[in-house]
Amino acid sequence: AQNVGMNLSDTTGDAVSKATGAHINGTDYKTFMLYLSKMTINQDVNLDDANDAYNQLEISNSSITNAANQTMTGIQANDVAMAQENNSSLYTRDKVRLTNKGSINLSGTGSTGIYGKFGELYNKATGIMTVGDKSTAIYGTGDSIIENEGQITIGSSSTGLYSEGSVTKAITNKSTGIIESSGNDSVAISYKPK
Repeated sequence: AQNVGMNLSDTTGDAVSKATGAHINGTDYKTFMLYLSKMTINQDVNLDDANDAYNQLEISNSSITNAANQTMTGIQANDVAMAQENNSSLYTRDKVRLTNKGSINLSGTGSTGIYGKFGELYNKATGIMTVGDKSTAIYGTGDSIIENEGQITIGSSSTGLYSEGSVTKAITNKSTGIIESSGNDSVAISYKPK
């Protein structure tokens, strides 16, 4: 689907069957491919469960919002809660807007809460992000805008906000934003210009 807005709860196999009359048999398939669209996560997500509705989607060049009171959880190494890349020669930056208004809890080593290339990456005032050791809460490349208004807790050798390849230098921890470390050798904000 292209240029649509959807709730995660509307993408399950049962929801697709009810809406279209089609019955899907089998395993290892994607229920939807979203392109230049907007996905709202309106139910909890287990990133480590292949059968979770969120993991059944293919999302490209789109915006994703984790709604308030929803939790995205992962305990495995290298988990990523939200990730999207944008083509700066084809689309404006706001085509990829990744927003956390709920909770993102990633305890595995090497995890990333939000990753975006040439996008807008937000942890809103109601957003709570927790990442483990050697992890990054919000990671932006390609002149992404990064903004924290909420609470971020990082483990040892981790980074709260990381920007690489930025021309606009748009990385901000707002007055309500809190970045704290539960470990050692961590960095709140890191900026590597283009």
